[in-house]
Parts: sequence; structure tokens; C-alpha cells
Amino acid sequence: MDIVHEHIGSSGNSQESLDFFCRNMATPEYTDELLKFVDISTLNERIISKQFLCTVPLPDEQLAVQYWAQCSFIEGDRTPDGRLSHVIFVSQTIHKSKVKELETQKYLQKTNAELTELLAAEKQHTAIIGSLSNVFFALYYIDFEDNSLQEIFSPSRKYLNYGKKDNAKKRLSSMVDSWVNDEYKAAMRIFTDTDTLDGRLGDKPIITQKYEDINGSWIRCCFFPVEKMR
Repeated sequence: MDIVHEHIGSSGNSQESLDFFCRNMATPEYTDELLKFVDISTLNERIISKQFLCTVPLPDEQLAVQYWAQCSFIEGDRTPDGRLSHVIFVSQTIHKSKVKELETQKYLQKTNAELTELLAAEKQHTAIIGSLSNVFFALYYIDFEDNSLQEIFSPSRKYLNYGKKDNAKKRLSSMVDSWVNDEYKAAMRIFTDTDTLDGRLGDKPIITQKYEDINGSWIRCCFFPVEKMR
């Protein structure tokens, strides 16, 4: 309270005292905004609160501390025609809650920026996969670590699909049994054997195998690495 009295006084012209308070308590970037807030001539239509950053000199030192504060006008009473007659002007420290709020906003901004980058990367990734559908009629992602096969797109699905994963060995074996002409099944079982695939790929960018399907069409099957296990 002594600090407030030092900067606003205990009595006197209300507008001059409030203006004096703003110029002495608020940091420069908040002074003009706070002066508008304490303008009594427009107060009748806006009984609200305003947050601002204070600068308060430390006693007997050439230093100053800054903290967040909030000043408010509280309605006392009104005249019979509804205009304000008396108000109470208060100022309170909100530093801890304001700092927490700003930290949260900063974190959310960082998180939103990271999400925006991830979405942009995912859109690019999806576009690349989509372009592959013009070359290949089916695309599957195989994870050697958990022996899983994930269907990205296939003849049964005309859209990109990141659905549930299947057992890679069983799914590949089922594909050979269902799609490959009997004459080429043995060769395709060797080609789709995931136990030997890493050694056969080696440092090659791609390995391929042709086969005739059950409808008499010739198909080229390919494996190309995405990343190596550490």
C-alpha cells in the first residue's frame, strides 16, 4: 500500500492520480494502454479489469523489480439515471498465474509449430505414396522388428490405407497361395521369404521377381528398403 500511495497519493483529483499511477507503475510498453483503461470519461460503459507489467523500485537500492499486476474498477453505486456515481480502483499482483499462463502459451505455440511441420511432412509423405500408386497397383510396408505387414494401398483398396497390421510371413504366404500361378509359386515363396530377405537385399536399392498370376497376367514384385535396423 505504501508503494501505491507513493505513486498515486491518498487523495486528490481522481483522473490525475490514476494517470500518475499508470505512468509510474506500468512499464513503457503498457503505459498508453493502461492510460486508456483508467480514462474515467469512458468508464461508465466498461467496468472491467486490465493486466499490465509493473516496475517497482526496491527500497534503498538502485534496482527495480518487474511483476505482473492487474488493476480493476469495481462499481460502487449509480445515479437514478443509471450512470456511475462511485467506483473503487484496485490493483493486485497476479505474477505467478500470469507467468504460468505465458509459459503455457509459449509451449502451445511451440507445440502448434511442431504439429504444423509434422502435418506438412505427412502431406508430402502421402503425396509421394500416392504418386507410387501410378506405378505399382499394390504397396505394403513390412516391419522386420515385429514381423508386421501393413497395407498402404492394393487392388481391393483404391485409397491410401494405414489400417491394422498383419503378420508379414502369413500374409505374404497367403498372397502367393491366392494370386500366383502354380508354376511360379515355388520361386515366389523363395522371393517373399522374409528370413532371407535382408541378406538378399544387402546394399541393393531394390530386388524384383516376375511371376504369372492366376489370371494369366504377368506381374513384377519388388522389395526396396526404407531403413536399416540399428
